[in-house]
Formats: sequence, structure tokens, C-alpha cells
Amino acid sequence: MGLPLKLRFWWLYPNPISRNNFSILKWGLTQTFGKIKDAFFIVQTSEIEDRRKVYRKYDELVADGKADSPMVALVEEMVATDITEALWAEGIRVFPPVIFKAWRPPSVLVISKRKKIKNISPSLLLQPGLTAEQREEIERFVEKQNPSLRAYVPDLGGIAVFPPIVHLYPAQLLIEVAAHEWGHTHLVFFPLGFYYLWGKGEVASINEIACSILGREIIRRVRAKYGWAEERATPAEATRPDYGKTIHGIRQEMDRLLALGKVEEAEEFLRESADSLRQTWEIRKLNQAYFAFHGKYGGGAGGDDPTARQLRELRQKAGSLKNFLKLIRGIWSRKRFEEILAENGIKPST
Repeated sequence: MGLPLKLRFWWLYPNPISRNNFSILKWGLTQTFGKIKDAFFIVQTSEIEDRRKVYRKYDELVADGKADSPMVALVEEMVATDITEALWAEGIRVFPPVIFKAWRPPSVLVISKRKKIKNISPSLLLQPGLTAEQREEIERFVEKQNPSLRAYVPDLGGIAVFPPIVHLYPAQLLIEVAAHEWGHTHLVFFPLGFYYLWGKGEVASINEIACSILGREIIRRVRAKYGWAEERATPAEATRPDYGKTIHGIRQEMDRLLALGKVEEAEEFLRESADSLRQTWEIRKLNQAYFAFHGKYGGGAGGDDPTARQLRELRQKAGSLKNFLKLIRGIWSRKRFEEILAENGIKPST
């Protein structure tokens, strides 16, 4: 089932998608020169203690909502240097160069079938900072065009446009997400990234989870460089129920109901689950498109998808991050992924 014509050609007439469209071209034209200028003219210290002080000051300003442009630009260059050095230490060729902009990333429109959790839409990017009402308007518009679809408009933590955008996170998370986004820009020169870029959904979770592994390993190296402790949950967070396990259970029941063809019962179950979740977490909407989006990152929303486990095992088998990237970057299909798993003695199924 393809998208209705009004969704395929959304830019041809006024509608809530076209009104809120995020232009990748405009972003690139307005930001690229500034990033090149920063790379040449921003002077960053090489002394570890001085760099620690800059990061501490940045974190304080971010926490207070007062991080100004000069400070952010300096930290962007420091982060790029730290990631580059960590990649070099892993023996990884740093191409393309690590650059990014700490900014508010766009939102994205995700469209799934009602009867099966599957993202069937291209990556339609929307302006950052949309209100709940604007998101609901876009979602209603999609579902009105075809009632057999469900839509969801989430925010992104980062996106590998040019230059890549990463949310204005505290330093450690900023480094991890910036490394993740560099992974996407690197892989786009190989089949895994190229096919993901052009909408081949079967490699989406492989790409995203692989970049998450990369980001986590790079931040571990940078933590060691600065002597940073890993950020821990607060006591209040530690005593809350585990969101990943909770959403995993919901996804499993959702899959069971959909497999039985009980679409209305599944959606009623999701509405009840969303009401329950809101007692502990902030959650705006829970539907098939929610799981289609969040499931590709390998968390609880992925249900019983074995991809995250398989990639973790493949990383261990590879021995090094460099070898891991070599193994996965040539993947162009789920079949090829399973062949690589078999070649490395990893079970392709759960």
C-alpha cells in the first residue's frame, strides 16, 4: 500500500505539512559557511584542564538556558576535535570530517499502517518547536487522507543533514549524539547508509543501532580522556519503573493483537496504555507510528526485533570498532545482514 496522492505530493498545495516543512537546502545554505568559518577561526585550548573548565561552564549555561552563541560555537569545535581524536584512536578514517551544529533539530512525520507496525513514509522533516496542536493537525491530516494509516510527529535528538544538527544537550550527551550523527554521514558513502538515505526501511534499524553503538563507544573514550564519571540516574529516576521494559510489554501485546487482526482492540489497548503511562512519564501519543519510529533504535519499542542483540554480538565478534564498521557498512538488505551474522556464528533469529 502506497501513500495517497495528497501525501505523496504534499508540497503542491497548502496543507499542514507544507506549512511546517523544514527545508534541508535552506539549512545547508544558511549554516555551512558559518561552520567552515568556525573551523578556521575558533581557537580552542589543548590543555585538558582548560577544556574541562569550558565544558563545565557550558553545562552550567545549558542547565540555566543561557548558553550563548560564542560559547556554543566553541564547544561545537571542541566536541568535533574530541570525537575526531577518539575515532583516530580506534584506527577509523575520519571521513567526512566531524562537523555539526548544536541547535534545535527538526521534527519528523512518521506514517505507519494500522494493521502492521511499519514505517511507510519518507523522512518528511518539519519545523522544530511545533506545538501539540500543530502536531495533532498534521497527524489528523494524514489519517483523513487514508483512515488505514496512523501518523506521529516526534522530535529528533539529532539528524545527519548538512551540517548535521544535534540538540543542545549537556556535554556528554552532546558528544555521544554528535558521534552518532557522524556515523550516519560516514555510512552514507557505503551501501548501509546509502540505502537508508533513500528510504529502504529494512536497513533502518541496522543503521540506527550501529550508529548508537558507535556513539556509546566514542563517549566512553572521551570520558576516559577527561576523567568524567558516567552520568547516572537521579535517585528519583532510579526508583521509577523502567520505561524500556514497560513499553516493550506494550509492544508485545500490540503485535499479538495485530497478528490476530484485532486492530480496533489493539488501538483501544494503546489508548489505555497511554493513559497509564502519563501517570509517570510525559507522553503525548501512542500509536502504530510511534512504534515504527522508536522501534528502529533498538529499545523496548522494538518489541521482539533481535537486531539490537545481533549487532551487539557482531560488535563483540569484530574485536574493534573499526572492524565492526567494516562488517556492517556493506549491508544493503536484511538478507545480507543475516549472511554476515551467519558468517560470524551469530543466530539470525531470536
